[in-house]
Amino acid sequence: MVICVMHNAVGNAVCWSAGNVVCCSAGNVYDLLPDSPVRSVSIVLMIIHQCIAFGMFIMPVHHMWEKLIRTHDKPYWIRLPSRLPVGK
Repeated sequence: MVICVMHNAVGNAVCWSAGNVVCCSAGNVYDLLPDSPVRSVSIVLMIIHQCIAFGMFIMPVHHMWEKLIRTHDKPYWIRLPSRLPVGK
């Protein structure tokens, strides 16, 4: 038995209407939806959401890294290159 878990209302609706076989054979829910302006807006909003979520994750990591290497009270032009090992 294969269980597909979608994390949004569109994904759940598509899985309920298309079935687990179709949902698990496609890469994601956007492969199942037809090309339309609504789908394009949805993809753009998902990309924006992913960027914001990554930024919310990485900022505390940067601050902890700056404290560890003691650059947290230095000017920004010194702190920025010190973040590169964490951002990779």
